[in-house]
Amino acid sequence: MSVPQMWLPVMADIASDPVLREKYQLWVFAYPTGNPIGYSALELREALEGVYKVYPGTRPMVIVNHSLGGVISHLQVISPGDSLVKAIFRKNAKEILALPDSALLKRGLVFEANPNIARVVFVAAPHRGAPLAINPVASALASVIRVPGTLVRNIGQRSLQLAASAAGQNPHLIPNGINALSPKNPLLVAMNTVPIEVPYHSIIGVAGLPKSPLENTSDTVVPYWSSNLDGALSQKIVPYPHTAMFVKPEATDEIKRILKLHIASHGPQ
Repeated sequence: MSVPQMWLPVMADIASDPVLREKYQLWVFAYPTGNPIGYSALELREALEGVYKVYPGTRPMVIVNHSLGGVISHLQVISPGDSLVKAIFRKNAKEILALPDSALLKRGLVFEANPNIARVVFVAAPHRGAPLAINPVASALASVIRVPGTLVRNIGQRSLQLAASAAGQNPHLIPNGINALSPKNPLLVAMNTVPIEVPYHSIIGVAGLPKSPLENTSDTVVPYWSSNLDGALSQKIVPYPHTAMFVKPEATDEIKRILKLHIASHGPQ
């Protein structure tokens, strides 16, 4: 149910600030939730590469994301080498690594951090997955998602079945953006073992006033333990549920603060 237009209130607030309006041009990225996470991350990676080919003078960017967009952004700022392939395919990793570099699957899992990203703001990002993604309702929803046949053919049916079997899943169940948020997904587990190469910040929601340690709280979708990253330069807790939090003043003001911090840290440009 998410669309880029959800960001319009935040973008309007940012654009109303003369300091930010002078320094930033706001862009959005749209992708189908049902596509495999690695494929959506690849599409964003290649889209950003295209920006710098068309506009080679573009300055480094700050990525602000929400929810699943946080995982896709996370996969822009790490250099995993072959660790993702080995984690996902295990004993069959050699077969995947032997594919030509042009193979879609290999392009999606073996890559370098994007040098044009200078900072990331993670908002309600499920870095370590979300238990809600594997409850009966979510599983039922995930089961009716059909990944486009052309995408399946381009990735390769055998590769998808090898990945599912290695993860102990039904080899005929193609991973999508819902079931892949299982906390046991080897892609997420391996992703979090690779250092993020740029400064980053976290904005994390807690539904209502927390009555327990943060480690036991949630925004109703993503638990704190999944959104929290120890290396974040700052962490802002906002008392709102998952879907609404990023348009609330506390979250928008924090985004604006970080964008101004980024300007100050990079000097006159």
